[in-house]
Amino acid sequence: LIPLPASPPRPSAPLPIALPERYDGNPDQYRGFLMQVGIYVQEHPEMFTTSGAEVRFTISLLTGRAREWATALWSDSSPLLRSGSEFHHTLMEVFDHPVVDTGHTPSCYRWELCILKM
Repeated sequence: LIPLPASPPRPSAPLPIALPERYDGNPDQYRGFLMQVGIYVQEHPEMFTTSGAEVRFTISLLTGRAREWATALWSDSSPLLRSGSEFHHTLMEVFDHPVVDTGHTPSCYRWELCILKM
């Protein structure tokens, strides 16, 4: 008997990942939003070949106060728009709960203050 050739491995199908939910600036939902964006970006690297693409994707998911904050950055052509890590770090400073245990509060713990600083 002639053995049959082994069947080639099936290509793995991409993991179906839903688009992240829109984010309105609610501090209680910030970390979940950032996690969803991170998962989506990791599972679709072909869509995010530049750091700016990740920023634009994140901005497209913002609503309410968060969109107003990003609009101010966009209007000023902020350098934050070119770096996904810097953009997300600043987004965290503005919209995540301030750190209270260490006595250090981010300078932009309220979005209104950040817009005034720009």
